[in-house]
Amino acid sequence: MKRLLTIALLFLLILPVFSQTEDGTTSAPETVFAEEPASESSDTAADTDGFVSVPDSENPEQSESDIQSDLMYKTNQAGDQYMILKLSVDIPYRPFKNLIVGGSGTLGYQRFVFKDLTLGGDVSFGYSQTIGKNVFYFVPILFRAGWQFSAGKFEFPLSLGIGGAFENYLDRTYFGLAVHPNAAAFFRYNSSWSFGAHTGLYILPQWYKNPKYNYTGLIHDIGLTVRYHF
Repeated sequence: MKRLLTIALLFLLILPVFSQTEDGTTSAPETVFAEEPASESSDTAADTDGFVSVPDSENPEQSESDIQSDLMYKTNQAGDQYMILKLSVDIPYRPFKNLIVGGSGTLGYQRFVFKDLTLGGDVSFGYSQTIGKNVFYFVPILFRAGWQFSAGKFEFPLSLGIGGAFENYLDRTYFGLAVHPNAAAFFRYNSSWSFGAHTGLYILPQWYKNPKYNYTGLIHDIGLTVRYHF
């Protein structure tokens, strides 16, 4: 009888330890190691694997992309500059009967004073052959002001150059006023380069003491242009 009472007492003591809940798990508490959850006001959030995601505003790659995008849409601001190289075919209008088609090359510099206004200058070297197989040379050195219109990656500058030109034919040399209105169209390939075409008109008056010798030459130039922006 004492043995039965002892076994019953031990059974009552052990039973709670092995008791189970209705879903089959033991009712004894289980120790779980968990980090303190991040507050909702925190700037970072962790996923189920513990990796922390950084907001876009703190992502260096995202910031660099945003900066490049801003630069793309803010080209040609005040202070921007470019060098320009032009190769042209020259078609003489006056004297039409004495000169045949020639050519010219131009090297210039422009700086944006405002968003669309440019100031600078250029120097050209041009020639045209005469019907007598002689050559007429002219070297305009011009101050140039321009205004540029833009539409996406296409740019349309209009400019006016005013200065002087050295003119030479055989043993005769003349230095006088030179005027050159010009229009162009460019495709902005990237932030450093743009490519396009241009057309303009050289107006080369020659004034003498005897007005009957006064004459104005008109030479139309048309060709290809490249600009380097910096």
